[in-house]
Amino acid sequence: MSVFQPELAPGWSQAQDLDGPPTYTSVNRRTLQGSELLLDQLEVGHDEYVPCADGSSIDRGTPEGSCLPSWRYSPINGIDDVEAWLEDAFVVQRTDNPPDMDSFILKMCRTTLPYQSSSGKNLHVRVYLHLGPAEHAIYIHGPHSIMDAWPTLGVLDLIFAWMTDDSITSLEQLPWGSEVKNLPVGPVIATGGYSSAWDTEEGGKLLKTVMEAMGIEKTPHTLKPTRVDSVDIGTAVRYRLVLEAEHSQQLLGAAKALGYTPSHLFEAAQMLALVAHNPVNEDDFDWAFIRNGQTFVSLEKDLVYPYKTKPQFISSHVQIPFYFPVKNFPTSGSPKQKLIQTMSLVKSQLESYTNNPCLPQLFARMFEVAPPLGFKIPPHSYGNVFTNLGQIERRLPVLRGRTSEGGPLIEIEDIAFGHRWTNTGVAGLTHLLSPVHVWTMKSQVHIQVQACDNWDAEYLKAYVAKISQQASYILDD
Repeated sequence: MSVFQPELAPGWSQAQDLDGPPTYTSVNRRTLQGSELLLDQLEVGHDEYVPCADGSSIDRGTPEGSCLPSWRYSPINGIDDVEAWLEDAFVVQRTDNPPDMDSFILKMCRTTLPYQSSSGKNLHVRVYLHLGPAEHAIYIHGPHSIMDAWPTLGVLDLIFAWMTDDSITSLEQLPWGSEVKNLPVGPVIATGGYSSAWDTEEGGKLLKTVMEAMGIEKTPHTLKPTRVDSVDIGTAVRYRLVLEAEHSQQLLGAAKALGYTPSHLFEAAQMLALVAHNPVNEDDFDWAFIRNGQTFVSLEKDLVYPYKTKPQFISSHVQIPFYFPVKNFPTSGSPKQKLIQTMSLVKSQLESYTNNPCLPQLFARMFEVAPPLGFKIPPHSYGNVFTNLGQIERRLPVLRGRTSEGGPLIEIEDIAFGHRWTNTGVAGLTHLLSPVHVWTMKSQVHIQVQACDNWDAEYLKAYVAKISQQASYILDD
């Protein structure tokens, strides 16, 4: 029986384990907060599965009677427990062909969570290692409630460090049982507690802006689906365009010279491409609007010590709704002038959010008042999503280790992302989203769209081409 009781991570509490095996003397719990709670409910609503943190599970209400779900973690008893978990959580597959990332991602998009472990427990994260003749691939499959892009890149960074750095402590030597002090804390603690600005007009202003943008009942202007009903529930349509390195750097350099970021450039290009690809009807012009309802803002820059220097594998972001009436878009001038004016609109609205000191705790405060429990996606709902993941190398260096000849032991050639939540998996309910993700790797800009099969591949491919075209206008004379 484990008797080692180290100090718990802040925000976690200890309780009697009513369900676990007798070798566990206690369990540790923490209520879900912020984006953890929202994405947990979204994922339950979409796929009818229960997500949880790596190595832990989730409770729908605690023994104390809380209505909020909570993380539930039982301490490891020793290396045997770790090795048993690894047998289920890591899958190694050998292939005679080079890895095909996009095909495997499409397969995973059809794979619902959780997996079942050999012991009968639910397993919510699995890592796949595909070994090809010369090139290999690593995939992590799990729910968005813990797998935000940046924390997941941090996990990949740790995996590659473990593979290439002999100085890292082996699994056998780690003090198992003490890992509870490193359990991920919630977004409020990680950002230093609620800002005092919540007691000023800043907090009320932020909540009002968000609720007004999201409260408009009319359907926002989006891509026109090829068909309203999905042909094959779970099928994803993906397309990714990789720009040449020289062209990519010219685009980013031109935006920077004008005082704009890559996010400003490509979100403006995405909205202009949307209107070009699906023009607004003249009769709708006065009321039509674009709403990028889930523009992700990471909490990374708002983290306080020690969480700023210690990566956590947990969802940690807020989503801000961008609201742009179509009549506010520029209608005259050159394509470059229209792009710059639209970038100015994007920059102004983004800064109105990010300059508010209450933003890091927005979701936590909102969901304390009105938890998104039992959240359901309405039938045939529409929306736009844009996310800039930034420069991959900032969080995942691509050259790892050294050979005896001095070259890299491993070189990461490419990276891609997939999203099951673009389709509900429930017949008759289709969440009509076409999320656009942009990132830079090895000096090249990647533009990716993934959606359910309500759109044909060629339609989405043309949409991405228009995004690239709109962004390229910044280089016009």
